[in-house]
Amino acid sequence: MTFYVGQVLVTAGTFVPSGWLAANGVPIAISSNEDLYSLYGNTFGGSPQGTPAMPTPTFNLPDLTSQVPKGLTPIINVNGTYPPGDPVEVPDYDLSTPILGLVTSTTAATAPSGWLECNGATVPTAQHVALFSLLGTRFGGGLTSFALPNISGGLSFTTTITKNSDGSYTTTIQKSTAGMAIISATGTYPLRP
Repeated sequence: MTFYVGQVLVTAGTFVPSGWLAANGVPIAISSNEDLYSLYGNTFGGSPQGTPAMPTPTFNLPDLTSQVPKGLTPIINVNGTYPPGDPVEVPDYDLSTPILGLVTSTTAATAPSGWLECNGATVPTAQHVALFSLLGTRFGGGLTSFALPNISGGLSFTTTITKNSDGSYTTTIQKSTAGMAIISATGTYPLRP
């Protein structure tokens, strides 16, 4: 499975997986994330020279928290493959290699095998033990069943990175609500940081 630096996904889990950061607008040190900084620059804010209050040069992550339903977390990959090409459109999530608890969209009429529609339905805990271990009852339910997130329409992000004539990059992140939101009910358990 290939993830790209700067790729934005959404998780319904209770933690941000290892190799990812929450897309919540916080400043981070350029020195600790040079690949991501080379793509994002100060598009979303930050202080590349530092300030008296914070002498370490920083850049801000985009704040996408208001663009996802409560209980979900937008995340950005920081340990993946550097995206090729110019301009770069970082691909959306590959449905054939799921990571448990990730949320994305499909334009299919029904959720693919191993995925569940994010329609607020309750599902039996015994049939989805691993997913329950990530979600618990944050979206509703009890001991024998738990609720899935309830998302109207689809939910995915496309990141486009364009190299400028001066060598810097321009990054745009666009939310799409096309299709139907789905959550991975199978696959690799995300690594804790």
